[in-house]
Amino acid sequence: MIALGLVGLLAAYVLLWSGFKGTDPRDEIKAAFQGGTAPKKLGSPNAVVTPNASGSTAAPARSGKQPVGPLAARIISSVADHRSRPLGNWESDNAVDVVPSPNLGTGTPVKAIWDGTIGVSFGYSTIGGYRLHLQSAFNEAYYAHFIGYPVGILPGRRVSKGDIIGYMGDTGNAKGTPHVHLGIRVGDPSAYVNDLF
Repeated sequence: MIALGLVGLLAAYVLLWSGFKGTDPRDEIKAAFQGGTAPKKLGSPNAVVTPNASGSTAAPARSGKQPVGPLAARIISSVADHRSRPLGNWESDNAVDVVPSPNLGTGTPVKAIWDGTIGVSFGYSTIGGYRLHLQSAFNEAYYAHFIGYPVGILPGRRVSKGDIIGYMGDTGNAKGTPHVHLGIRVGDPSAYVNDLF
């Protein structure tokens, strides 16, 4: 009896609070029963929670601002900066760190820079955080420090240039600064930064 009362109280609280936060009450209730947090609305009904390194879930946090179109990009760490502290792989050494301009912060949608397939290096690592490889017939890109992925973004999935493949974050060794790390196997990654947001 007490348990039913607590469940009803929790459901009422979630329904009331979700009306203020702009989230789907069904997601809130499901997350409450699963011990996690519900996804925030990110301009897409398909935003998902992503397990973090400790195994819990965290939804992309947003400032409430939504992009209204393509955003410009600003490089905050150049290829030369990355090569000055080499890790011995193209993903780190031939890379740039990028933020959108204006910077909408954690949870900003990140797009595929070309048509390709999501590679097998997907999920969480201590250095790259939530990351993925995007393989095409002519090149390969490495994205790192996402806070999460849209529904359906998994290894083997074909995506088109401009599709949202992740949400900007500060996972891995990003040191608390939300950004996108973009490495390119062949060529200059800075040539692709304006296609990220």
